[in-house]
This record gives sequence, structure tokens and C-alpha cells, in this order.
Amino acid sequence: MKHIVLTIVVLLLLAQPITARTPQLEDVQYIQLSPGQNLISINIMPADTSIDSVFAGIPFRRVMGEYGSFDATIPPQFNTLSDIYPGNGYIVTIDQPATLVVAGTLVPFWAPIRLHPGWNWIGYYPQRPMKTDDALAGIAGLYGRVQDEAGNPMNRMYPGRGYFIYMTQGANLVYPY
Repeated sequence: MKHIVLTIVVLLLLAQPITARTPQLEDVQYIQLSPGQNLISINIMPADTSIDSVFAGIPFRRVMGEYGSFDATIPPQFNTLSDIYPGNGYIVTIDQPATLVVAGTLVPFWAPIRLHPGWNWIGYYPQRPMKTDDALAGIAGLYGRVQDEAGNPMNRMYPGRGYFIYMTQGANLVYPY
């Protein structure tokens, strides 16, 4: 009788669906920050996009984006920037060297970035450096200038860096492979 009950229990257990769970691995981006102003971008979508989360452990003074700023030295109600998103450029002001570590989901390099006429603060999605003309081939003739935070023209684009681009008309930027 024991064997029959044990056999039935084993058969019932085998009949149940088995769910194999694998751990979700996060993508990680490391961005070196130097004292002073750093024009950066992220190509990772963090689970929590808040400035407090993205810059946790980084003693920054200020983060400026195209549409707002966050100053760590003023009351929070006066800050107009609350989140950091891939596709945008941000100027991070810091007093000492640090490494920004962003974990989350890698944004595909082909995800479009909407650009408007005038100056845009853009991010860079690809995982490898690329000549600026090659990176922006899809919007050739639609922009006038690409520069860094010091106003220097850019010949190459790099992961983790942000850029200012002057558009003569609106377009969608899609980076090539």
C-alpha cells in the first residue's frame, strides 16, 4: 500500500508544471566623472530614474538638462529636474573624480531620439565610439553643429558622453550599427 501511495504522489508531482526561473541580469554602464562640468548621457534605462537613485553615492553639486536643473545645495522645491533618461544629455558638476554606475536595461542603439529645431542636448546609445559623421548619417544635412560642453566641435562620439547638436529642422536620430 505504501508503494502505491508513494507512486501516486510522485506521479502527481511530475504532472505539475515546473517553472525554471533564471536570474535577470542587469546591464551596467560606467561613466568616469572629472572635477568640473561633465556632459554625459546614459544608454541604460534604470529601474528608478530619479536623480537621487541614479546619482546615489556621487557627491555632485548640480545636474543640468535641456529642460531643467537639480542643485544639491538648494531646497528641493526649487529644482526643476527630477529624473535622468537615456537619449538626453546632462551636465554634471562635481568637485572630485567619481565613477557613475548605472544599472538597468540597455537601450537598443536603434531607438530613435526626437530632435527639434535649435539646440538639443542628446545622448549616445551605441556601445562603441563612432565618427560623428557616421553616427549622424541618418540626419545628414539637417544639423549645423555638434559640440561638447566647452563648445568644441566633435569628430567622434563616445558611450557615456552627451552632446549639443544644433538642428536646422526637426528629425528623429537613429544611430547606425
